[in-house]
Amino acid sequence: MESILSSIDYKDPIWIAIAFLFGALSRGIGLPPLVGFLIAGFVLNFFGFTNGHFLNEMADLGIALLLFTIGLKLKIKDLLQVEIW
Repeated sequence: MESILSSIDYKDPIWIAIAFLFGALSRGIGLPPLVGFLIAGFVLNFFGFTNGHFLNEMADLGIALLLFTIGLKLKIKDLLQVEIW
């Protein structure tokens, strides 16, 4: 089994830095940083950049934590309540 450090591609920190840069720029214009992260992903994907194994694992972990956080804030009572739009 290979260690985590050996699975880090040399380009992964660059992609993360670009995502944080786009996040900071979007925050600077009054948008949530998540919008900047998404735009960075779309731009990098458009130009054909690919990520390594480590970044894929970190993305999976981030999605799991996001869903866990949403689950903590979700109230079953609100799901069962009938709403009329």
